Amino acid sequence: MKQPYVCMVSRKLQILCWERRVNMAETDLLVIVPHEDDELAIAGAMIYGAVQQNMRIKVVFVTNGDYFRHEGTIRIKEAGKALGELGVTPEDIIFLGYGDQTQTKHLYNSAPDELVASYNGKTETYGTEQIPEFAMTEYGVHHAYTRENYKSDIKAVIAKYHPKILVTTDWDNHMDHLALSLMVDEVLGELLKEEKLWHPLVLKAQAYNGKWEGHADYYHDKNVTELVNEADGTDHIHPMDKWEERIRFAVPRQCRTALIRKNVLYKAAKQYHSQSVDLKAIQFINFDMVYWRRPTESLTYHADIEVSSGNAAYLNDFKCADCSDIIHGMWNYDTGSWIPEKDDQKKQVKITLDHKARIQEIHLFENPADDCAVNKVKISFGNGYVMHTDELMHEGGRTIINIPDMEPTDFVEVTLEATEGELAGLTEIEIYEGIQEIENYRLPLPLWQEIPENYQKMGSTAGCRIEEKWLQFVRYGRVRLWPDKYFLMKRYPKLKENDSVITFWKAYLRFVREKLNEKRNG
Repeated sequence: MKQPYVCMVSRKLQILCWERRVNMAETDLLVIVPHEDDELAIAGAMIYGAVQQNMRIKVVFVTNGDYFRHEGTIRIKEAGKALGELGVTPEDIIFLGYGDQTQTKHLYNSAPDELVASYNGKTETYGTEQIPEFAMTEYGVHHAYTRENYKSDIKAVIAKYHPKILVTTDWDNHMDHLALSLMVDEVLGELLKEEKLWHPLVLKAQAYNGKWEGHADYYHDKNVTELVNEADGTDHIHPMDKWEERIRFAVPRQCRTALIRKNVLYKAAKQYHSQSVDLKAIQFINFDMVYWRRPTESLTYHADIEVSSGNAAYLNDFKCADCSDIIHGMWNYDTGSWIPEKDDQKKQVKITLDHKARIQEIHLFENPADDCAVNKVKISFGNGYVMHTDELMHEGGRTIINIPDMEPTDFVEVTLEATEGELAGLTEIEIYEGIQEIENYRLPLPLWQEIPENYQKMGSTAGCRIEEKWLQFVRYGRVRLWPDKYFLMKRYPKLKENDSVITFWKAYLRFVREKLNEKRNG
């Protein structure tokens, strides 16, 4: 534990932020994911496409995926091999070194300097002897597991590499995934206020829906990402992420081969032996990559905001929802909203822009809490124009208001004219002069059109069926018919990765005896 270094490290972070315009290594694509293997589901084809185009790329892992204590160093090594299959060099892979999950509350929901142990009891960042974590590389110390360090490392890595495209997790059904999504939003809210001319393309994706828990449809002709979570039949999608508004990219030919063993993403997946990711490949490898975009050009990040009551800071912090307890209330977005006080008769927000602007769109995000609604909004402009909206999209959804052509204005007033429930309010207000078309960015992959003829599965149908049956046998056989050393290491912590084959066979036979006894006694 290195708590005495927190102040020193914070000072170094301040210096880094001041100097980043000179020292930043501007990157075309920055991928930030929670665990080693999430990059394949969230951005595998995107990463491969970027490498093929010689784009500058960095892949950042926030945790070491060490739910089981032995897994951390193993997964760090596996990540290097997996990304190597996609053409990413070790120099372009960064590990922040935080722990997988927690036994109490998550770092995201903790006090800034509160020390929070990971699930397996670790309390500070770490890497390997050959691959130190980001804090050790940048500052020469390990970082204690506190919210302030967790946030500062994520902010520092984004600031340092200053991406043109940033890809990360979205509203996922896993505490580490949701925490990262919310923390990246928090950090981006600060960075966008600090850097007026920086407008990265932010793309967010779920790793579980349609991916880790998607349909096993690799061998289908129309193998595309679907919304459903195959594990429990739900979609677990936030109302802000309308399925029909998803952005789709077409994957390279090497990511859509007829036989999966020739697929570059499958070759990468096979490197994650400890997680048996190759068995998930038929679920997460699709013809398309699906994302939701968060525009970064809103004028509100550099505006003054006054409210008749409530907390104005929530209205331009880039967060469209927030959660006070992502462990026990993952889908309960119960904080981070501007809510006027009960006796507030105005319920008004005044946004004074830093320049006169010809506004094209206003995006309003309603408080996602249950039993509340905003049914009518009045919008007044400094040029004298006034307009009214119908009810907003509920449960946190985004309402896009198109503004008719009018004279530039220096301020906007938003008044909640009709509401239901004591918690009726807004989580975010975004004002745009314009949003850069996604086609104007240098993209790693082409945008999706339709499934062209050459997307259809080529090669022997019989060969695909044989391969599919073989994968089913392998899935069944691991653990049941032969030893899987990583499974056995989780069950018997004294086992080591470099133990002999005989040792693992003995452990496997012990496991079989235990299961037979359980069945006999059950």
